Amino acid sequence: VTGDQKERSTHAEAIAAADKDLVGATDLDQLGAVFARSAVVIALDGGGCRLATAVGTPIVNLSIGYNWSTSTVMPWMAPGEVVEPSERCAQCS
Repeated sequence: VTGDQKERSTHAEAIAAADKDLVGATDLDQLGAVFARSAVVIALDGGGCRLATAVGTPIVNLSIGYNWSTSTVMPWMAPGEVVEPSERCAQCS
């Protein structure tokens, strides 16, 4: 599990179940190295997905969008899948 130290409380369940707790422990170069050695990166649609793609690691993109095509939410040339809700969220409508 990676992320900013400020995210520690929101990631508590994932951290407890993880083999490695790297929350707040990596800079950008180190995070890229971690992603490069990973079989897959599961991340929200953002910087993590783009960094994983840059180092050639497949991604599972957890999108909060609804009914978007893969080409609009995946980084260019990214191997992986998009997981998105089946219905619009109230805040997004």
